[in-house]
Amino acid sequence: MPKSLINLARLEADFEKWPERAFSKSELESIFAESPVEWNLPRSMTSTKFIAMLRGRSKLSRVTLKSADYPPLLRYVWGRKISPVLLALSIKRHAYCSHASAMWIHGLGGNERKVFVNSEQSEKPPNRGALTQEAILSGQRKTGHVWSLQNRP
Repeated sequence: MPKSLINLARLEADFEKWPERAFSKSELESIFAESPVEWNLPRSMTSTKFIAMLRGRSKLSRVTLKSADYPPLLRYVWGRKISPVLLALSIKRHAYCSHASAMWIHGLGGNERKVFVNSEQSEKPPNRGALTQEAILSGQRKTGHVWSLQNRP
C-alpha cells in the first residue's frame, strides 16, 4: 500500500489554531469542503473518509450527548480535554451561557456541575392573551433542554 501523502502535521496545526474544539458532523464536512491545498488530501477522499481518517490518525474523538427528551447529539471533539462549557455551547449555533453559568465561569459563585446555555430565538408575534397567576404557577416557562455527556474521551 502506498504511503499517505496527507500533510497530517499541517492539518493538526490548523485544527490547534481554531478556538472551537467541538464540531458537528456538518461543521467537519464544511471544513473538509474548504480544506486547504496544503493538507494534500487525495481527490478520492470523501467527507466521511476525512472524518474517519481524523478519528484514526489525530486527536479527534466522538462524543454523544444524550437527553431524555431529545434525540442524541453527536459531536466530534478535538483533543482529550475539552471544557464542558465549550461542549455545551456546541449544541446550538450562536449559543451563549446563561447568567448563572457565566457567574461560576467568572468565579462569582454558582453550581459548576450544570452548564446552562441559551440562544436567541426569532421574534414571536405579540401574545393577545393575558398573563395569569395560574399560568405562572403552572411552570409554563420551565426548560426541557437537558443534556448529559456520554462517551467522554
